[in-house]
Amino acid sequence: MRSTARTRLVDAVDAWARFDAWDDWSQRYAAVSLPRMLRTCLVGDVLSKPAAVASATGVLDSRWHSLMLDALTARGQRPWNAPVEDRLVACTLDFVRHIKQVAIDTATPDPRHPPKRPQG
Repeated sequence: MRSTARTRLVDAVDAWARFDAWDDWSQRYAAVSLPRMLRTCLVGDVLSKPAAVASATGVLDSRWHSLMLDALTARGQRPWNAPVEDRLVACTLDFVRHIKQVAIDTATPDPRHPPKRPQG
């Protein structure tokens, strides 16, 4: 499950990096869903978004805490398609890239699938 989750997380991050139609919902969704996916990569379980954000505050640098917590508490407070500030989009994109790097840096080989030896 963990290696599949890591692959899906990297794919999701790559999609968010190309995303160009940001609104209030998409920004919040990225900020609370990616910690959930990261948790699955790191631990192998699936948590609710609030629980995953709480877990991520113990794993990720404190510079990301307010982004995640603000997105979590803002759910349902504004129309889903409300515009989002460019500053917040830029911060969210930095967060997205950071999540990808954490997933890559913390990858542990799956003992059931040893790495292939280079040929040549």
